[in-house]
Amino acid sequence: RNSAGTYIYKVGGREMTSAAELTDVLRQFDNKLDGAFIRVEDDAPFQMAADAIQASKNARFSMVFYVPLERRR
Repeated sequence: RNSAGTYIYKVGGREMTSAAELTDVLRQFDNKLDGAFIRVEDDAPFQMAADAIQASKNARFSMVFYVPLERRR
């Protein structure tokens, strides 16, 4: 989530609001053989997690790993 509480996609310091933007950013990486790690907060919308996985595959990462994050208390 960003500071306004809205769910976003984040790569490093870059924040995106759409899966298309995420795909464009991921395509710029050269290290596709290292795989992509999708870290997702517990209460994030399922569709955003699914879209992030698909964006990584569309960007041609060789492997995609889903890593759920524990809820912050």
